[in-house]
Amino acid sequence: MEIVSQRSIPPVVYVPIDGQDHEGRAAIALLRLATGQLAVAAYSALDRLETALGAQQPWMLVRTPDLEEQASAMDITRILVDPRPDAQSQRRGGLR
Repeated sequence: MEIVSQRSIPPVVYVPIDGQDHEGRAAIALLRLATGQLAVAAYSALDRLETALGAQQPWMLVRTPDLEEQASAMDITRILVDPRPDAQSQRRGGLR
């Protein structure tokens, strides 16, 4: 698992969600990078998430080790901490 961050990785992060999975749990919103790879965006502070995605963006607070485990279970190999909005990455709903 690669965690990409410009600062130290916090013990908990704010993760954007996109609806629910087939079991009724919050579905993690995924990014498709320019390389085609899927990644998870995570934010070290709520204001950073709101600045990047807007105040209406649903989110959940997740322990960083738990996020790594969840991402790995979905075959996601990258977590981007505090990513800047980028025209080369596209938002994609959670895997179902």
